[in-house]
Amino acid sequence: MLSMAFVAALIAGACTEHLRRTVERPAARVQRISPVAIAQRLVSLLNPPAILGWAEEAAVAACVRRRGLPYDVGPYVPDIRAPVTLAGRPLSVRYARRFGYGSSAAVARGVKQGTRGESLGAEMRRALEPAGAPRVRVRLPGGYVASAARHGCIAEARRTVYGSVRDFLLVTYGPQIVRLRLLAHLEEALQTPRVRQAAADYAACMARAGYRIRTPRAASRIGARRFGGDPDVSPAERRLAVADATCQEHSQVYGAISLALTDLGEDVLVRRGPFVERLVEVVRAAVSRAGRIAGWPVVLRRVPP
Repeated sequence: MLSMAFVAALIAGACTEHLRRTVERPAARVQRISPVAIAQRLVSLLNPPAILGWAEEAAVAACVRRRGLPYDVGPYVPDIRAPVTLAGRPLSVRYARRFGYGSSAAVARGVKQGTRGESLGAEMRRALEPAGAPRVRVRLPGGYVASAARHGCIAEARRTVYGSVRDFLLVTYGPQIVRLRLLAHLEEALQTPRVRQAAADYAACMARAGYRIRTPRAASRIGARRFGGDPDVSPAERRLAVADATCQEHSQVYGAISLALTDLGEDVLVRRGPFVERLVEVVRAAVSRAGRIAGWPVVLRRVPP
């Protein structure tokens, strides 16, 4: 039985997502949305509400149990990582204090999986995804193709939460493809005055902390090289990671790069605007279904563009 506090926590996480919606017809709506607004919607899709993953796992468990097999869903674990930006995922101070650069970070993921990832018997594997099951294939922008099994409890759970396996594939891989197109402008973005200033602020901040490190990428590589093989987070890793995260936050370097990508990738955002809007609607509907699975109505606040 789900507790009221547990469900409320899931709903609160979902409601903080700024999934935007207007009342005009889709064609007219897209014409009125600026590239910045499309970028904001894209970022919301790159950070889906945690309730979706939990609901999918709960639906898998219900399907498996109907077949007479045991399946437990792990407890909801809040994700303490920073949200993904167009430029990547920054390192949050809270995460760095606990996990450093993430060598032991599996428990920090937003939704803890059930028994799906453990050693499975043949009967369980058949229940989750029958061998040789036909696949749903979806063509994505840029000519990419994603596919997933059409039958089995995993497919059934995706239909339960997202409406169809096709829509699951679209919202899982579509935002990444659009972001990938924007990242084609990354080298140019790094040379813009705004980003160069943010990078200088980051380097100065790290110098004050005692590190001669000029970029977050360099800090991450140093952390992986020095501490990647350690089973536990050492004090030295934690100090470096906290300094890195603090300076990322102080300089807003990821935000500066994201703004530059939005400016330079305006044509990409306008061209993919209808696709992004379609995905936003799919996620809104999925969150409502997930709320019903949790036994609680989920109402997302409408935010004008």
